[in-house]
Amino acid sequence: MSAKISFALLTMAALFNVPQTTFAQIPFGCQIAQSILDSLNTPDMQKKNRVQMLDAPIKDLFDCLSPFPGVKNLQGRIGPDSGQYTEQGVVRFALLLPVKKWNHKFIEVGCGGACRDYTNPFLALCPVHRGYACIITDMGSGRDDFSPQYHEFVNDWRRRINYGYRAAHVGAVVGKAIVKAYYDGQEPSKSLMMGCSAGGYEAMVEAQRFPWDFDGIVAIAPDIDEADIAMRKAWFFKNWEYLIEHAPDFKEVLHNAAIEQCGTKDLDKHRDYVENPMACASKFVDLSWLKCKPGQSTPCLRDDEHNKLLEHAQNLYRPITSRGQQISTPVLLPGSERSLPPEAWGFPTEGYDWADNWGTTFFRFMFRLGGQTTQCPAPYCDPFFPPDGTAPRDWNIWDFNFDEDYKRLGLGAVYTETNPDLRKFRDAGGKLMIVEGGADAAVFPWAGIDYYETVEKTMGGRVATQKFARLFVVPGMNHCTGGDGPFAIDYLTALEKWVEKGLPPGQEPKPGQERNDLIGAHLNLSWDDAVRHLKFPLDPAVYDLHHPGPDKSVKFTRPIYPYPQWAKYTGKVDKDRNKAENFESVGDDASALIALEQEWVEAIQKSDVKTLSTIFASTYVDTDETGQRADKAAVLKALKSGALKVLKIELSDMKPVIYADAAVVTGASVQRGTYKGRPLAERIVFTDTFIRTGKTWEAVRSQRTTAPRQ
Repeated sequence: MSAKISFALLTMAALFNVPQTTFAQIPFGCQIAQSILDSLNTPDMQKKNRVQMLDAPIKDLFDCLSPFPGVKNLQGRIGPDSGQYTEQGVVRFALLLPVKKWNHKFIEVGCGGACRDYTNPFLALCPVHRGYACIITDMGSGRDDFSPQYHEFVNDWRRRINYGYRAAHVGAVVGKAIVKAYYDGQEPSKSLMMGCSAGGYEAMVEAQRFPWDFDGIVAIAPDIDEADIAMRKAWFFKNWEYLIEHAPDFKEVLHNAAIEQCGTKDLDKHRDYVENPMACASKFVDLSWLKCKPGQSTPCLRDDEHNKLLEHAQNLYRPITSRGQQISTPVLLPGSERSLPPEAWGFPTEGYDWADNWGTTFFRFMFRLGGQTTQCPAPYCDPFFPPDGTAPRDWNIWDFNFDEDYKRLGLGAVYTETNPDLRKFRDAGGKLMIVEGGADAAVFPWAGIDYYETVEKTMGGRVATQKFARLFVVPGMNHCTGGDGPFAIDYLTALEKWVEKGLPPGQEPKPGQERNDLIGAHLNLSWDDAVRHLKFPLDPAVYDLHHPGPDKSVKFTRPIYPYPQWAKYTGKVDKDRNKAENFESVGDDASALIALEQEWVEAIQKSDVKTLSTIFASTYVDTDETGQRADKAAVLKALKSGALKVLKIELSDMKPVIYADAAVVTGASVQRGTYKGRPLAERIVFTDTFIRTGKTWEAVRSQRTTAPRQ
């Protein structure tokens, strides 16, 4: 490096606050991306990005050889501060930029596990083939190797903060700034995020902590509460090891039992997965019926092995203390038994300590629950064990005390994304898709289901929540993808339609409205191939979604509906059980009826006479407190003329009661507005009667009565 070049770089660094990077630090196959660094430091860019860039200073930026033709590959580091070369607190990233075919959108893709090898395979998940500018970070893990997991975190509190919540956010900040600099000042029209497992965790953190970063988010198999999931894994392995040691074939016994007890007649029994495992979970925990009956030839439990095996098998489905107290969400869903590690994921069955890898390392190095070799300076030690070296150095996951240690998991709050208050994300216009695999035996989907149900309770109920956040439980899907179910799903297209066109995924559209169906396909691919090689939308020349069959590239397809709906076979098109068209949604009539009530309220408040004419009950009786009645025509006339103006209606106490193809909804409302210029404030009780034709509910009678004033 000549003195002139060195002096020029130092001068440029002084003028533009560019990191002073030496050639010795430049990665192989890369060069300093000086022109982009200069663009980031123009007065205009500094003025517009200064505040957020203070949170995400770029330490260095390199232009590297690209694995994709026509795509620029930028790699760099985001520090807690700029300048001095250090790995402490650093977040590494890779940013792919289409050179000519940018679609004017930005996406962040989450990584997985400890995120060490963050560019492989996760960089391949970037949808640059669809024109996206795409960034991925290492979550601040700071290493390229994957094992042992988490060990660098023990003495680096900044690394733990990066992993816990900072890395995805600073990745978004830096990614958008570089995109704007590279594309001559053009900002992304939409910003999205998608990730699975630890990447799903990142996505949930973004929705909760940084609700303004993204317009839409897909969080697949998110690690809901990293500390709690580590405990559930400890519980799982404690019981699973006993089962595989004493009854190696017990996995098949459990799986066959789940299909027999929970499967849909003449459907699941041919598919090896359960279409609606949530409906069966509560009854399936009681496995006493597995005990052998006289003369039984199918797999069962003999008397001499029954009690102990049964205890450990039942424990796979819910973690409890020795006193029977449940200490976390349930673990497995019925039908997921074949997805249990290690062979289901292609990992070694011998010579690999699953329990130590998945649980011990997290508690040792992220929680510092023992086994550390170096002390960390106060106050940055997590206090699960004292920092004076008194913790047992041989601590492992089998030492976890399920009667006591679960009470200490609050110390892992930095690794938690369980806040159900999503008002800021909703009010920012964000859209959230949470996806769980019904056969996921890695992060256990019950935690995600429980979180979503809590969101519904917090955000005003299911109908209000599903306007911006939806949960999808994919039957038979393993962790992130793969499995016996319809695991190949184009989530990105569904999210695009929701964010850009306001079309909720998996919802039956109104007449004349574009569909946004979420269709899952089962392909003959291993879990690893599905993760690394599938590109969406699926190539129709390779994967024919319209003509599935057992001997074809696409074995079968299924519609995926928002929880708690699920797909039921109807045979309404051509009786082919392999086609999604022959299934329809069932399981959420109550929400559909409440949605109709809210649609009526919104139309009244907008004086939308056209909509009201179609959804008003054919028989409508509105009785005021004096006993005077008004029918449908009178109310519509008053709204159309402006004599009646309803400014706000608040619904409460709604109770749907469903009788096959008829239903009654009772409830109350407080109505405020004006009538012929006079203030209007009244409480109304109502009873609405509906009938169902096919999948559609129609109001046939509505009786509303103004309650007497107190």
